[in-house]
Amino acid sequence: MARHLYCRNKFLSVAAIIIAAILILGIMNTGCARLGCQREKPQAVPSPSPTIVENKPVPADDSMTLTDIGSVNKALDRGNIDSAKAWQVLEPLLQQNPNDPGLLFTKSRLLWTEGKYAEAQTTVNQVLEKDPKNASALAFKASVLLDNFQNKEAAEYVKRLKEIDPGSQKSQLLQAQVLVNTMEYAQAESMLNALIKKYPDSIEAYKILANAYDQSLQTDKGIEFLNAAVKRNWSNPKDKSFLLGRMGEMYERKGNMQEAVKAMDEAVKLDPDNALASGKLAMFTVVLENPGQMRKDVVKAAGEKNADSPYPLYAQAQLAMYDGQFGPARVFINEAIKRFPLNITGYFLLGKFSLDNYEYKIAQRAYAQAEVRRPGDYDTKMGEIFLALIQRDFDKANKMMSDFVILEHRKAEYYRRLGDVYYKHLREPAKAREYYNKAAGITGQGLESVMASVALGKIELGEGKVTEAEKYFNLALAKSPAMYSVYADIIDCAIGNKKFDLAKKYMGLWDQESAKLKSPPRAVSSAYIRFAYMYSIVGEVEEAKRLIELAKRAEPGNPLLEVSLGRIAMMEGNKEAAKGYFGTSVKNDKHDAFSWVWLGVIAEQEGKQKEAETCFDNAKKVFSTVGPPKFMEQLAPSMVDYLKACDYAFIKDRKNAVLNLKKAIEEDAFNAPRAYADPEFYSMRVDPFFKNELPQILKTVKDRTPPPTKDELTWEYERQGQ
Repeated sequence: MARHLYCRNKFLSVAAIIIAAILILGIMNTGCARLGCQREKPQAVPSPSPTIVENKPVPADDSMTLTDIGSVNKALDRGNIDSAKAWQVLEPLLQQNPNDPGLLFTKSRLLWTEGKYAEAQTTVNQVLEKDPKNASALAFKASVLLDNFQNKEAAEYVKRLKEIDPGSQKSQLLQAQVLVNTMEYAQAESMLNALIKKYPDSIEAYKILANAYDQSLQTDKGIEFLNAAVKRNWSNPKDKSFLLGRMGEMYERKGNMQEAVKAMDEAVKLDPDNALASGKLAMFTVVLENPGQMRKDVVKAAGEKNADSPYPLYAQAQLAMYDGQFGPARVFINEAIKRFPLNITGYFLLGKFSLDNYEYKIAQRAYAQAEVRRPGDYDTKMGEIFLALIQRDFDKANKMMSDFVILEHRKAEYYRRLGDVYYKHLREPAKAREYYNKAAGITGQGLESVMASVALGKIELGEGKVTEAEKYFNLALAKSPAMYSVYADIIDCAIGNKKFDLAKKYMGLWDQESAKLKSPPRAVSSAYIRFAYMYSIVGEVEEAKRLIELAKRAEPGNPLLEVSLGRIAMMEGNKEAAKGYFGTSVKNDKHDAFSWVWLGVIAEQEGKQKEAETCFDNAKKVFSTVGPPKFMEQLAPSMVDYLKACDYAFIKDRKNAVLNLKKAIEEDAFNAPRAYADPEFYSMRVDPFFKNELPQILKTVKDRTPPPTKDELTWEYERQGQ
């Protein structure tokens, strides 16, 4: 989308990004770290056939020894394959024996490693047609179905496998995975412990049992199990590295970032190609507010080293969010989902990101996708509770909340986010204060407490209680004096409430802290742009201009400058200057849909309807590229009409603002609660539409925004029906 949502009043606080990122890290799926289906590095993945690989050291470059079909299969087993050389071996053999089940199965495995999942599945089906008792093909089918949580169908293939290969390690591992998927954790644990005792070198059994502890929220037990597992003398360092990575994930669940970093770091040292561990270490450098250049360097290195892993993409998305570039952030998230459709993290990250930006329909779709992949997931359920509240479906929300088991180490986060829903989305400060106070009162969950304190200060300031607000703000800063994100939230709030002296006071403190920390130019420049925007919203154009000049000095090439200058030009009625700024912005950033909408609005004002439609169509094309094409193409018109309403509201053209908003709501009912909550429309609260019509529309939102149907849930990228 656009490079930056500050070009609207979308201040997704950096503190929220940091908290969300840490929590996202804590729920990251290991990429199907189950039987023979590791997705951390797909090009190096054994086929879903649960081949039990001996724990022998992997040759430095196994792909160089591909001389016959046996060496190809061994390379596939080890996940270390040069597919081009493998095809050179395989294709001549297939030409001679096109119906040979063994060769066809090797072909399916090779197609799978190349990401050609539909072709791989078709080829496996051919194998089973020719050889219905082919154990490897049956295991392949079962494993793929398990990845898609098609447990009933998977169980049938496991049953067939057990009939021809009773008591084998392969069939028992798959049976254990069925039990984990169907949440029969106690039975799975018993079976896997027996398998580990019988086959102590079976890394797959360790992976599935770790997954069982993870999914059943037995985090302490999982950490104890993995601590013991990593002390074994694994002959293949990749196995120990994998287990350390999983242990690091569980420490994240506990909120113990120090141990998480330690485990991930050790995992990377053992196996530099461990995409899970190295990708997450890159993410840690973002979410823990390490110096800007360090973040960029580590994320870049992780991306280069693990080009076929989702985790560097998530790190890039979070880094873009941190720098205020939300358009590219969405592109990175979408790319991760497109390339790794079975990894739950992309959907959760998209859901959280969209929810915070009032893009409820996208959030609804993303959370539904996550639920398909991991039924009962904690973070998905939490997101669905928040969506039900936003839809005003209070009966459903209250039922879900009563059934929801809050994790002890995440209580503060749950209450803080509930406070956010009531304060930002439902505009009920009294209810929000209740939840923020709960979050602030929980010890040992520091960042959540900081955010809750800032939120309480914002409520007080909104009610004109400056002294009380300062107490909360100072309390938050005492806990986290070096967090720019805390200053940014406080300064935004002060400007928005026209408490300019208070804003200047905290801006001065931020300037001192920024200089002390030697903040990178981009961070300083983007902060000034952010504050300039807030001043322009409340009509303080001269102060906004002054801050833009400071932003230019900090970083003359900041890509956000053009949009900011364009908005200020529009406030001053200088359309020609605004066209120049927005025009430059879309040349520099092909994802800047917001500037295209602004250019369309200007053309409409000038009576150039054909030119306006071209600009709006360009914006729709941008939106259709940052998600599943069919879904986004359907959603794009409502998104553009909503942004048109926002832009008209910004320049005080209330008639056109309401006209476009009504159209956007007709196209997508979720735009009703969005407009009710969105700060862009605060200046229009006195309009008859907002006072009379919108409250009535809000009562019908829950009926006009049903959950996606099974057909609608297909994310267009996923491996369905293959």
